[in-house]
Amino acid sequence: MEKSDIKPKLRNLPNLKISTERLLSKVSVYDVETLKQYGAVKTYLLLKRQFETITIDMLWSLDGAINGYHSSLITDERKEQLLKKSNGPNVNSYSMVA
Repeated sequence: MEKSDIKPKLRNLPNLKISTERLLSKVSVYDVETLKQYGAVKTYLLLKRQFETITIDMLWSLDGAINGYHSSLITDERKEQLLKKSNGPNVNSYSMVA
C-alpha cells in the first residue's frame, strides 16, 4: 500500500478525539472526506438529532477540525455564521468563558 492510499483518521484532526470519531460513525461520518463534504453544520445537526447531550461546542470543534484550527480560535463572527446556518440562537446566548 502506498502512502497516498492511507486516509487520515478523523481523530487526527484538530479538536477531535477517538470518542468523537466513534460518535461521528453513528451518523455515517467515517472519514475526513465525508466530514468535509457534509460540513460542520450538517454534521452537528445529525449528531444533535441522535444524541441529546451534544452541545454547541461540538459545532465549534467540527468547524475547527474541518478548517485546521483549534476551536478556541473561532471568532464570534464565525460562530454567528455557524449558528445562523444551524438555526440556533445568537452567540451571545452561550457562555463565552473558556
